[in-house]
Amino acid sequence: MYVGTGQRRYRTLSIRIIKWTLIAGLGFFAVLILERLATMGWTTTTTNKKTTTTRGLDDDLPLDHGVLFAITAGGSALCFVLFMMVDNEVWIERARSLRRGAYLSGLFWFNVEVWGRVVYTLIHWS
Repeated sequence: MYVGTGQRRYRTLSIRIIKWTLIAGLGFFAVLILERLATMGWTTTTTNKKTTTTRGLDDDLPLDHGVLFAITAGGSALCFVLFMMVDNEVWIERARSLRRGAYLSGLFWFNVEVWGRVVYTLIHWS
């Protein structure tokens, strides 16, 4: 409506809608991530009708991969939401800085995964 009418109240309303939509989406994904992190590394084994849950590393779900990327990306998103809420330039600069860190750690993580698999394949070639 703001584009069509140019009235400031529609701009304010649209910013509020976008802000709360972003907050709701981030909350939703935060719950999903926390749920996933809560079960990481726990293995359940059943022997003779006895179920035991132990803490240990799984090959399917390693604990250390991408954690730095997730923290910096989440911090960037949180800083952006804070910028939208308080309209302070400090928060957008922090969000940009954390976004750069997320790109860097994500690319590093990807390269370690890919080239680690290549080296592993070359070493264990039969």
